Amino acid sequence: MKKEFYILGGMAGSSMDGLDLGLVRFQKLDHHWTYDLKKSGTVVYPESLRKKLADAPAYTHNQQEALDLIFGEWIGDEINKFTEKCRVDLLAIHGHTILHDPDKGRSWQLGDGHCIACRTGIATVTDFRSADIKLGGQGAPLVPFGDFELFSSYHACLNLGGIANISLRDLKLAGDIAPCNQVFNFYAQQLGHRFDNEGQLARLGTIDHQFINSLKTIPFFDQPFPKSLPNQFIPEKLLRRVAPKDGLKSYAYFLSSCLKKVPRGTTVMQTRGENPRMLITGGGAYNTFLMEELKTTLPQWDLQVPSPLIIDFKEAIIFAFLGLKKQRAEINVLASCTGASADSCSGEIHFPND
Repeated sequence: MKKEFYILGGMAGSSMDGLDLGLVRFQKLDHHWTYDLKKSGTVVYPESLRKKLADAPAYTHNQQEALDLIFGEWIGDEINKFTEKCRVDLLAIHGHTILHDPDKGRSWQLGDGHCIACRTGIATVTDFRSADIKLGGQGAPLVPFGDFELFSSYHACLNLGGIANISLRDLKLAGDIAPCNQVFNFYAQQLGHRFDNEGQLARLGTIDHQFINSLKTIPFFDQPFPKSLPNQFIPEKLLRRVAPKDGLKSYAYFLSSCLKKVPRGTTVMQTRGENPRMLITGGGAYNTFLMEELKTTLPQWDLQVPSPLIIDFKEAIIFAFLGLKKQRAEINVLASCTGASADSCSGEIHFPND
């Protein structure tokens, strides 16, 4: 029986920075999975491709299908460069989400899996959301299964990516909290920056309570878990009601207040008088201003920021793991985290010769 598996995980996040790739060696020891990140990197999108992905929601369906193939071929070519002379047993790729409307049974991630498999000659798992949606779930979040299996020493895993989402180990709950870097990057770009480096621009702003109150009227923020968000959830016209620097500072305050509502569910830790541990990853972990705001707002949590490799590539590691579980026909999505009627083994496997 095979003792180790080399899986390449790929994540095209909603921040649209590029494609995160992580080649991971998995081993199962004493009924527990271990991982070793052997190689990692982010492939920045060429500007022409980034613009197409950004504009894709306004494309016709035929144009979107054409971009699906173009993006799949680009992913395949970049993987070939990344994995040269590397052992790779399987690819597990989460493409760029162009549509996420689980209430209508739809979620579409660009990056055609068959194109990737044919381009690389390696079996490829994509479309991790559809099976869960068919069971009545949100098709998101997907990372909790990996959080609970691979990062079990933490009571919560908070990812501050394009969208902020959290997994709560003891309660076996998860969900999207609010848009995160999507909003911060929007305001930074109004000021001529790609992103707000360490939150320096936010420090120059003033909290706009009227803007925050307008965000609080959006029903999603009061809904219980499980719940998930589409890309570009907050209308641009609402974001433009506030000056960019004020928007950066105000939104950091608002996002922190949303996290304050998250339950701990760690009665053993509380009995010992210890704060439960929260792992923080994603680009927002580098936003010093946001992290200071979180520490002020969440004194009941022990916030822990890991090494840059885990900050940047945890989601790629987890999608590699979800792909491995799909290949083994084992559960990789939890109904308690998505609202589905049952756990599922999600994803579609594409073979290069099909």
